[in-house]
Amino acid sequence: DFRTFFNPNRAKRAFSIKEVIQKSIDLSKYQLEKEEIDLALMMRQDLEVFGFKNELIHVLLNLIGNSKDILSTKTEQKKKIIHIIAKEAKETIFINVIDNGGGIKSDIIPKVFDPYFTTKHQSVGTGIGLYMSKQMVEKHMHGKITCKNIRHKLGSTNFYACTMFTIEIPKKSNEEDDNEQTQF
Repeated sequence: DFRTFFNPNRAKRAFSIKEVIQKSIDLSKYQLEKEEIDLALMMRQDLEVFGFKNELIHVLLNLIGNSKDILSTKTEQKKKIIHIIAKEAKETIFINVIDNGGGIKSDIIPKVFDPYFTTKHQSVGTGIGLYMSKQMVEKHMHGKITCKNIRHKLGSTNFYACTMFTIEIPKKSNEEDDNEQTQF
């Protein structure tokens, strides 16, 4: 799987969101099972987006990996859960990655996308994962990525302190819009 993952495939293409999320889950599956983390994908129907498939896989792998890292430290916690929820609005596709790792301290949230900012030990984290993810989502997909703390049941009866990362991707790329306008 990783052999083709890093190929510099620079052509924008239409691709399935479900396929991309499933690929990210499959690549993370071993580590999640090892840490006894349950990951669930919720999406009513498959969605299609135009852009760089491998970059979205990279962003999702980073978010899943960060959730796994924090959940692996929660040894006293009975249920370790990650939910990925994909849905669409009129012009935008939303992908939420939610974990019940306790949330992020409020003074840290504004810094999570800064380059070289990490809460991990230097031997473990470089602090560029979320920065690179933000660059890919914003510059290459013309989207937006945000983070906030929420309370969520995550399919159970209890409310958990959670972190939610939201990726917003326009259904149409700006380049498509530009091409449509110049044809008139």
